[in-house]
Amino acid sequence: MKRSGKRIYVVYLLFILLYTGITALVLWILSGESLRHRILIEYEAERSAAMFMETLMRNSLSGSFELPENVLGFGIYKSSGEKISAWGDAPEYLDSIPVRKKDYYFIINRKKQSLILIRRTGFHHRQPGPMPFMMRRQPGNNANLLYFELDASAYLHQVYRIRFLGIFIAFFLLAAMIGLLFLYTKNRGYRRKLESREQLARLGEIARVLAHEIKNPLGAMRIQTGYLKKVLPEKHISDLSVIEEEIDRLSHLTNRISDFVRDPSGSPEKIALESFLQNLLKRFNSPVTFIPSLPDDTILFDRERLRSVLENVINNALESQQTGDGNNHEPVKLELMADKKYIVLSVIDRGTGIPPEKRDKIFDPFYTTRAKGSGIGLSITKRFLEANGGKISLQSREGGGTEVKIFFQRTI
Repeated sequence: MKRSGKRIYVVYLLFILLYTGITALVLWILSGESLRHRILIEYEAERSAAMFMETLMRNSLSGSFELPENVLGFGIYKSSGEKISAWGDAPEYLDSIPVRKKDYYFIINRKKQSLILIRRTGFHHRQPGPMPFMMRRQPGNNANLLYFELDASAYLHQVYRIRFLGIFIAFFLLAAMIGLLFLYTKNRGYRRKLESREQLARLGEIARVLAHEIKNPLGAMRIQTGYLKKVLPEKHISDLSVIEEEIDRLSHLTNRISDFVRDPSGSPEKIALESFLQNLLKRFNSPVTFIPSLPDDTILFDRERLRSVLENVINNALESQQTGDGNNHEPVKLELMADKKYIVLSVIDRGTGIPPEKRDKIFDPFYTTRAKGSGIGLSITKRFLEANGGKISLQSREGGGTEVKIFFQRTI
């Protein structure tokens, strides 16, 4: 069981690593695609700005200048930010000049969906002479600044599509991984159930044969013991009681094995659980406290199988209480409650309890923690309950002891 638990953690870890790796790879590819589009539009802005500068060098700065549809603004500014010439949406003054440590700077204006290029031109404006205007090289921070604003709506829409695609793929991969984990866990549960059923089928066939083969010798031994009681002297008759006790114990064990292999659902009928419990508790010598609290506690269950279920659980609680430290005088307590789907019977004791490492095996056939136990009682209980839509759970109590909850499916 521990190895199986470690295995499923390893599988979960592999799924997580696989999801992380694939998602990181997809996001890296999409990030590269987004970067490619950014480089293309920046290149387009640089190329267009260079073309405009070349055109301006042939014309007067004060002349008319028509901007293409995809160009929103163009301007030449002094290094201090004062406008020399501007067209379109170019501002009258550059309030903040980001080009300090490098010769160019790109800004994305998401509100206008535009790309703004600001860079040094390396020239400054001189007064007009014989030519429309003259420019000469100006080193350092005194160089003029070029402002160029390009329509970037197509680029931004492409970026949004890439981001949406990345988010969609990430969530799709996450859903796929969760689905695969769910299918793996469900399939693993089906395999365990199938293995358990195959094991139960094999055990059932073995138990049926053993029960049949044991009953015949037991019948012969019982007859011979009865005959010996008649012919032996009185002083030897008491010695036969040991043989009779062992015969009764084996007979009881074979009956319980027969219960295990027979049809678990039986012949269900409507049973008032409270009155059934009150009649059943009269058969126990040890005190048991019963707290009924339901006006309607009718369940659908086979009467004999219900008796077997309750006797198994209550007997286990009483035996656990008797093998405790001897200082506890609190009786076994039964509580009857209900929720929307089940009527729940809690059997509470202050006995030795069940160690955590043995809790997963406690319902396995022929597994027992007691020296004289057969290990079949709780297996029968679980088998009968599940066949009738119920279930059983165990949990340790603070201060020692165990609380067993039996869930009976409510009648409609």
